[in-house]
Amino acid sequence: MARQMASNNDPNLSRSIGPLCATRDVTAVIPAGGRGLRLSPVTNFLQKVLLPVPPDYDPNIARTIRSLQEEGVKDIVCLIGYHRDQVRGYFESHDRTIRFIEDDPNNPSVVSSLLKAERSGFIRGEQLLVLNGDIYVSFDIATLLEVHTRNSADVTVVTSADYHLPVGVVWSKNGRLTKVVEKPGLSMLANSRKALGAYAGILLMRRRIMELLRTQANADDLLIFLAKHARSLKINVFEVPIDKWTDIGTFDAYAKINNMNMVQTVMV
Repeated sequence: MARQMASNNDPNLSRSIGPLCATRDVTAVIPAGGRGLRLSPVTNFLQKVLLPVPPDYDPNIARTIRSLQEEGVKDIVCLIGYHRDQVRGYFESHDRTIRFIEDDPNNPSVVSSLLKAERSGFIRGEQLLVLNGDIYVSFDIATLLEVHTRNSADVTVVTSADYHLPVGVVWSKNGRLTKVVEKPGLSMLANSRKALGAYAGILLMRRRIMELLRTQANADDLLIFLAKHARSLKINVFEVPIDKWTDIGTFDAYAKINNMNMVQTVMV
């Protein structure tokens, strides 16, 4: 995979493709059907994407969709499964422009649901922005779109190198311990030949990738499937700071977003 680092303040990215291009070219697809087992027992009764988040304490998925719409992305599809009626019911009361695809109970993968959305005529844009419904994000989508388009990428994966592992890491040589670092950042584990980054639950891909997905409809994980085809696809990495995204899939992460100072004006 090619590694593309970028910053919202990079002067080379001053020419934004803006909302017009986003409206014309992008379909946003939001997986929102997971069971949220790490947030049990709360998620026994509530779909995790409906957890309220700051600053207005609307459901996280509503915040994400509102931010997309403010950027000009109007074509939005939610992939729903577990507690599907809660998600559908919320948007029927708040925003009837959102379209829904129900996960196949026999194959509830994102790949399967994407193909179902395509068969239903819901994949309209030339670019597909896939972002998990339980990701709390705060960066400029226009920059991501510009970098993806300018580099003629087939897929651009959003990552963060300054993510810290939740455990200590032990180095050894010839079976003997040489160093221990408590909860290191991924950048510490990288070297001059390889860069590491945590997947932020967001990727942008060309619509033509759907042709490839049709050949492997039973694939379990979208990103792993794409990585297996990295030699034939141009897959770039777009790096964002760790404070621009949080996976709210755990109680610790959910508590964190209630205390962190995140930019609210330029969000995915």
